[in-house]
Amino acid sequence: MVGVTKYPNLAPKNWLVGPANDAGLMRDFLVGEGQFAAANVAVLADDTPGALSSPTHEAIRAQMKALAEKVGKDDFVYLHFGGHGFQQPALDPAKETDGKDEIFLPADTKMPEGDDKRLPNAYIDDEVKADLDAIRAKGAFVWIVFDACHSSTATRAAFDGEEMERKIDWSDLGVEPPKYPDEGSRAVGAERESSLSSDATSAAPGEGGLVAFYAAQTVETTPEMPLPLGQEGAVRQGLFSFTIAQQLAANPNVTYRQLGEAVLQAYSGLNRTRPTPMFEGDLDRQVFNNAAQERVLQWKVDTADGKATLPAGSLHRLAPGAKLAILAKPGDAIEAALGYVGVGSATNFSSTLVELTAEAATGVKAIKPADIPKDAFARVAETPVDFKLTVARPDAAKYPAEAAALNSALDAIVAGGKTAVNLDIVEAGQSADLRFAVLSEKDIDPEAEGASPMAWFLPPNGEVSLDKGLRPASISFTAPTAEAVADPLSENLVRIYRATNLSRLSTANDFKPEELSVSFTLKRAGGEEVVIEGGQIPFARPDDIIHVNAVNSSGKAVDINVLYIGSDHSIGQMYVERLQNGAKVSEDILQFTADSFGIERMVVVLNEAAAGTNVEDLSFLEQAGARQATRGAGGGDLMAMLQDIGGGGATRGAMKIGAAKTRKGAVMIVPVETTPAKP
Repeated sequence: MVGVTKYPNLAPKNWLVGPANDAGLMRDFLVGEGQFAAANVAVLADDTPGALSSPTHEAIRAQMKALAEKVGKDDFVYLHFGGHGFQQPALDPAKETDGKDEIFLPADTKMPEGDDKRLPNAYIDDEVKADLDAIRAKGAFVWIVFDACHSSTATRAAFDGEEMERKIDWSDLGVEPPKYPDEGSRAVGAERESSLSSDATSAAPGEGGLVAFYAAQTVETTPEMPLPLGQEGAVRQGLFSFTIAQQLAANPNVTYRQLGEAVLQAYSGLNRTRPTPMFEGDLDRQVFNNAAQERVLQWKVDTADGKATLPAGSLHRLAPGAKLAILAKPGDAIEAALGYVGVGSATNFSSTLVELTAEAATGVKAIKPADIPKDAFARVAETPVDFKLTVARPDAAKYPAEAAALNSALDAIVAGGKTAVNLDIVEAGQSADLRFAVLSEKDIDPEAEGASPMAWFLPPNGEVSLDKGLRPASISFTAPTAEAVADPLSENLVRIYRATNLSRLSTANDFKPEELSVSFTLKRAGGEEVVIEGGQIPFARPDDIIHVNAVNSSGKAVDINVLYIGSDHSIGQMYVERLQNGAKVSEDILQFTADSFGIERMVVVLNEAAAGTNVEDLSFLEQAGARQATRGAGGGDLMAMLQDIGGGGATRGAMKIGAAKTRKGAVMIVPVETTPAKP
């Protein structure tokens, strides 16, 4: 575990906080959930209890060498690197398609030196590959995670706050950026590049396999912030590291591809379209080389000292509001529950059980934690889904009148309760699903013509750009009054609210893989067909077509809706059908246009059909700007939550898990990056 926070040779603004916490989090996870021996886990980080040393270049290379000497055939190795990533002129330009070396910055990285402007003590991609090759040559399998980033072309609108980017620029290093041989020649929509050489994940005979997870593309940044979001006492951690641990804790018996897909879906639920993590290598292998087996979310209750606690917490989605069934034996059906309790508080790896409130206990038998029998188990019965959209106010320093008008309009929406959206408004700089900025186009790009302030709807990291496909929504001030922005503000908030909360339901999936299969193929305008695999974000261009394949083997009829969330938060219905048991579908469902570009999402909603009902049709979720539906066809457990999203009528919902009397449901998110046609 490498977590670099202090860079003594660089400016203090480039120091980080989260990587050391990431190293500690992943160490605790591996020793606990991953069942690694503590003696086999080495941490290189500053100010981290139990760390071996500072994460210098020499220390990193020494530990990698020691690993290569220690491992044997079929051993499993996990490597985690948190800190700054960067790009510099390649030592061997002929080996790099873009003329750049991808580098990781250890603690003793120095300022650029020489005409080539390379950073002394950087851990260069060629060194990483050589160290990995030495380990894999012994037959060991390696999973390497980089929670680091590179330089981004986007401009930050808000630099201060709880969230910060792991980002470093040439300007931070006091020099002009070097000119690369192919600068500006890379085609729009080219394949994404990994931080390792193109052949790094291939395996020679007798060599161990490799899986690599990257928090961001080579032109993106990745954030760190207090996590879990909104939890008192949360510490600053990398979003990528925390999300990996969270998804693994709740779903440990997954493949690397399924884990990558879960990470992307979790990002969607946080209204994050950037960064776009990348996953490569032997992705269809089980994580940690575990044997595949079904996992039930249940744990033995500890009833010591008059309290009831569980050895599972925030990482396992045990947030306050979750409902658990108390079972006498781990194999009991949930209908045999002795009673139900709630989660009162949770840390990453533990939680405290409390008695259900009268409202939460409606329809079930509540049990007091003190009455839970010894050796009982608690199984997750309902997991909360928060339907509030957290919005950060704008910084009022530059345009106080316009910022005041925007704030007044936000307050009026909350106080009036007439807009179909539930807002939680926080101050500027605090973590949020959506943050506002009041800026002119010239503030963003000095070459732009627009000098009038506008209200910008920014993603959680506060990035804003005027580039096509990256430009966020905005509204103009015809006058610096709340009345002038009230209507467009309400309209845009509703669109963002619906699109974001629809993505949050992606954690719901009651179907087993063998019961229901849904996959997509991207049919290029030139005739090429690309299967869209989990954990990957394909590029789509105008005139490309999405083709859906679905097979229902569940034994019951299932309703399928395919929705499309545009980069502008528009929602369109692409497909709706009732699939009888044994039915198969193979159809083209949408064709891309040149109307919008950016990260967009297909949302597949599956609902077990109730006998004697019409097809459950989600066209009521469509909103302005959406592509037109190709078909048309209306509730249930999952359906009720979707109705809440459409009408803004609830602030929270709950996903029922494992109950025999509830109809199965699932929500799948499939991201696609739409780009202009190649020049």
